[in-house]
Amino acid sequence: MSKGIPNNWQLKSYGDYNGDGKADIVWQDKTSDDVVLWLMDGVNIGGGSYITKGLSNDWQFK
Repeated sequence: MSKGIPNNWQLKSYGDYNGDGKADIVWQDKTSDDVVLWLMDGVNIGGGSYITKGLSNDWQFK
């Protein structure tokens, strides 16, 4: 894990979600079920936002 990421956040997925050829990261807060996408620029966070807040238990990452 990266320094500074609270224990309640869990890495859920990674891939090129914005088409720039660089891997991006999806995180989920295990407490609130909020889901966040980090748009990466190498090792730097280039941007990002919440995908959803309070993801329903009907949905799962696979």
